[in-house]
Amino acid sequence: MRVDRFDWHLIVFHSGDVRRYLEAGGAPEKAIIHFLSWDAGIIDPWWGKDTFFARVDKIRAWGISKIVSVDFSAWADMPLVAQAYNYYKSAVVNSDLVKAGFSVIPNVQWSRPSLHGMVFSFWGRRDFVLVDCNHNVSKPENARLFWAGADQMLDTMAPRTLWLWGGPKPALEGMVRRARARNIPNVLIVPSRAKVLSALCRARKERAKCSSLKVG
Repeated sequence: MRVDRFDWHLIVFHSGDVRRYLEAGGAPEKAIIHFLSWDAGIIDPWWGKDTFFARVDKIRAWGISKIVSVDFSAWADMPLVAQAYNYYKSAVVNSDLVKAGFSVIPNVQWSRPSLHGMVFSFWGRRDFVLVDCNHNVSKPENARLFWAGADQMLDTMAPRTLWLWGGPKPALEGMVRRARARNIPNVLIVPSRAKVLSALCRARKERAKCSSLKVG
């Protein structure tokens, strides 16, 4: 199993991330749009067609073709029907993005075990998945829920490439161990957006410095 650095740039649709990324010299073909949690950002029902197509046009204008799947919260203490509704809502929105011509990277979420079959069946078997490791697994109940879902997801979806981002070390390292136990050939650690933007800005300053040097 190979654990590598991520060769793509995860950037957020909001907060000027895309503008800063492109101004710093980031390549559109290397960018993956991430909407984070859209609980308060989707006009009900879900996107609303005018809003959806406006966002689609904006992303296309940037020259970006890859998007992390949109997800909605499914906290363990939420009513099961609310969790199921949010899983279904996510599936519908992501289906619309695929129909709009984007490459949608599965950002797989899970919570209560009774809904695992539902959420994983939306994706089926996949060559690659992205997993958010922003979970506090030091608490026994959190750990039980997170690892039960992680094990079922890896066994059901059987990815060959696992993209891991965010999170405290125990969650990140635990996912790497599980990938190794299943002989998943590729594990990629996604750098933070702040690190990506900082690296691009440093590179841009170096290029500007070099171009200002006189030759001869």
